[in-house]
Amino acid sequence: MKIYAGKFFVCCLFLLLTVNFTPAQKTLSAEDYYKHGLAKIKIAEAAADFEIGNQRYSEAVENFSKAIEANSQEAKYYFKRGECFDALFEPEKAIADYSRAVELKPDYAEAYFERAKVYATYAEDDGQFVKIAETALKDSAKAAKALADFNRAVEVAPKLAAVYIARANFYFVPLNDYKAALADFNRAVEVEARSAKALLERAGFYSTVMQNHAKAVADCTAAIKLNPRSGEAYELRADSYAEMEDVQKAIADYTTALKFEPNNPSLLSRRAMIYHQTGQTRLAEADERRWKKFNKTAPLKNRVFTLTVEEKAAPPKALLTDAELADSYIELSKKDVELISEDVAANQSEIVRLNKILEAEPEFAEGFFERGRIYVRLKEFDRAIADFSKVIQFDPKDYHAFNNRGIACARTGNYERAIADFVRANSMNPEDASSLYNFGLVLFNKGLFKQSVSLLTDYIAKTPNDSKAYQLRGLAFRKINRIPEAEADETKAKSLQK
Repeated sequence: MKIYAGKFFVCCLFLLLTVNFTPAQKTLSAEDYYKHGLAKIKIAEAAADFEIGNQRYSEAVENFSKAIEANSQEAKYYFKRGECFDALFEPEKAIADYSRAVELKPDYAEAYFERAKVYATYAEDDGQFVKIAETALKDSAKAAKALADFNRAVEVAPKLAAVYIARANFYFVPLNDYKAALADFNRAVEVEARSAKALLERAGFYSTVMQNHAKAVADCTAAIKLNPRSGEAYELRADSYAEMEDVQKAIADYTTALKFEPNNPSLLSRRAMIYHQTGQTRLAEADERRWKKFNKTAPLKNRVFTLTVEEKAAPPKALLTDAELADSYIELSKKDVELISEDVAANQSEIVRLNKILEAEPEFAEGFFERGRIYVRLKEFDRAIADFSKVIQFDPKDYHAFNNRGIACARTGNYERAIADFVRANSMNPEDASSLYNFGLVLFNKGLFKQSVSLLTDYIAKTPNDSKAYQLRGLAFRKINRIPEAEADETKAKSLQK
């Protein structure tokens, strides 16, 4: 019995020790759940598949919710869950979490910033959040809330460039405030002087909105110095060089950008267009063949260099009437392609846009130049003269501006000032014969037909295939009763129209 009792005691002791020394399952803390949630976000952000990404964001929401259950007073838990809700397109839940985060931490700049972005993207319609167009947001209460949050984020984090960049984009679209937008882009560059991103954001604004390509090039160049492997910087600088008609630099930058993204169809298409422009057809076709591998739609050819079959077969235009001929001044553009519309409403809309640009950049000569050209289209010649004069003030050697101001002066009847401007333009750039033609036309309209014939003859010597020049000189010959020469010019004009 003693033996059995001893064995029984040992067994009981073993069972007791086993139960007492089995490790208890660890209860996760709020911070543990938070860290698990962060890990899920990283997986979601890296996921190539949209559904997998959403699943991981949902799992992260569960982790952050458990963290909140364990500690409902920690702002960062709400903030991260708000980010997940935003990624899952649940803006109302995102705003609720961001709002709770700033209640708990009133100086939480990132929460104000993220809530502002949600307000800027969504509007509330009968209690439901729906994605809306830019124009609808302009008058929405959400716009005011977004701006208030951006402003608060700037107050609590005045050295955070990302906030200034986001607010700048919001000022631009939908608030249409170019001046405030540029001020914020400038501030972003100031607070993070070594931020390539801030420089590229401002460069994009200069290039696409302000059309100030020289400043865009400067910002891209500075960004490349900070990050020499930024394909985006080379691409944006190439676009600006192309707009400035510096085609060799544009090709060089597109080529460098393609080293970072060799299969980018947009880059290939744009470089192909430049190759066409410079007559490098074989290189252009090679880029287009590569382009087609990565895009189902064939690239559009630049209409400046390639005519369609229908265009080639189009019937010749009729000769100008005498009234049209008397107003056929040659206006100069600083772009290869004529971009100014003949539509009055479109031109007035463009004036509004340029006004905003010039309010933000009052020394932007190109803006005054383009607005002056539009004013000529709208027959607001005094305003055109003022704008071209502003360009000349910035650059006294801009022969384009002298030529175009001369046209505006001529159309107001101020022929003497027009002549002075055409003479100045021609002296600056004798290779551009446009001012000779315009000078000859002014003399024709003044009734000085012999002098007009002389200048038009000089123009034709440099530009022998301009039908309207022969037509105008022919009409001048008729005015001085030199009929054989007039008939010869009229015949030549008709032959050039075929």
